[in-house]
Amino acid sequence: AKTGAGDALPSTTLGNFLAATLTAPWALSAAPAMVSGRGGAVLLYLGIVQLGLAYLLFVRGVRRVPAAEASLISMLEPVLNPVWVLIGFGEQPGRWAIAGGAVVIAAVVVRTLVPQPQRASTTSV
Repeated sequence: AKTGAGDALPSTTLGNFLAATLTAPWALSAAPAMVSGRGGAVLLYLGIVQLGLAYLLFVRGVRRVPAAEASLISMLEPVLNPVWVLIGFGEQPGRWAIAGGAVVIAAVVVRTLVPQPQRASTTSV
C-alpha cells in the first residue's frame, strides 16, 4: 500500500504461479473428462488475461491508498460476488452471505466516512 516498500507485482505473480502449480495435479486429473478444447482455451484466457489484468490494476491502485483502506476495498470483491450473481443469474444470496456482506460494507463505510486521527510522524536521528 501507500506506505509499504517495494512493488507488489512480483509477489502477486509468484503467489498465483505457486497456487496454479500446486493445484494443477487435481485440476488436470478432472479436467480431461469435464473440459473441451474450447473450454480449456476459455479457461486459459480467463486465468491469464482476465485475472492478470485485474491483479495488475489492483497492484497499481493499491500503491495510492493507505494499507487499511486497500484491505477494506479488497474485501468488497467477495461481498459483491453474490450481487453480480443475483444480477446476472437471478440467484438469491443466503442470509449468512447477506449478513457477512453487511458487516464488510459497514466497515468500509465507517472507514470512509469517519475521520481518522493523524499519527505524529516519527523520524529517527
